[in-house]
Amino acid sequence: MLERAKANLRKHFPIVGLTERFDETLVLLKRAFGWKHIYTFPRQVNRDRPNKESISPDMLNLIAKYNELDIQLYKYAEGMLDKLISDQGPDFEKELNTFRNLMRSRA
Repeated sequence: MLERAKANLRKHFPIVGLTERFDETLVLLKRAFGWKHIYTFPRQVNRDRPNKESISPDMLNLIAKYNELDIQLYKYAEGMLDKLISDQGPDFEKELNTFRNLMRSRA
């Protein structure tokens, strides 16, 4: 199933993004689909979410065990995202920083 999921990502998705790298994903989407502008609303953060340090190591290991395939797929997608970004050239970083500065000024 993991290999099938990886193949699906390669075959059916021109852009693979990650929530933790939302800004980079948006800039890639803008470029891929020819959007003129991108805009996002301020992030909503759950302030009551427990931090990782409050979860016991045994529980973290158990979570990792039951999510092993998901973790592998995530790492694969992360590698795809890194490659997509590196293929964009040096102006990607400039566009990303411009976008981030614009979003900060609107916050």
